[in-house]
Amino acid sequence: MKNLCIVIAIAAIMSIPGSMIIPQAFAQANVATGTVIVLGACEVVTSGGMAYGSLSPLTGASAEQTVNLSNSGNLASLTGVLGTDWDQATPIGTVEMLVGTTHYSETSVDSQAGYDGKLVLTTSSVSISNVDAQSNYNTFWQLEVLLESGASGFAGTLEQTVTFSFSCV
Repeated sequence: MKNLCIVIAIAAIMSIPGSMIIPQAFAQANVATGTVIVLGACEVVTSGGMAYGSLSPLTGASAEQTVNLSNSGNLASLTGVLGTDWDQATPIGTVEMLVGTTHYSETSVDSQAGYDGKLVLTTSSVSISNVDAQSNYNTFWQLEVLLESGASGFAGTLEQTVTFSFSCV
């Protein structure tokens, strides 16, 4: 009979509203806390290019070329641009046209102004607009063939390097 009374007493305690008996082994909770340091990044890549085709001297500007800057990072990027003079691949360093024969614009509105309405590319880095995080930004380019005086008889392929620099802001 004693055993029966103990069982009844436990059952009675468990049935009291708002009370619950939890065995000691299950009464503690363990919590794991995670931390992370989120680093800022601006990951800008260029696409498109400046293939101006075949042009004759003093016949006007090329068709407009578009270079897209795409930032897949989580921070905006301050963008700079500079260029080299136009020279022959061989012999290396023979300048046939100056860097300033290349013009660019940062917006399609400037682009509609034509070659003369665009900015002149230089050999010094110039800041252009920021490329926001998770966005694309187009630049618009044109060239006019204006040979240097010593290159007036030149015909052939010329190369120019345009460098875009990026820093997170």
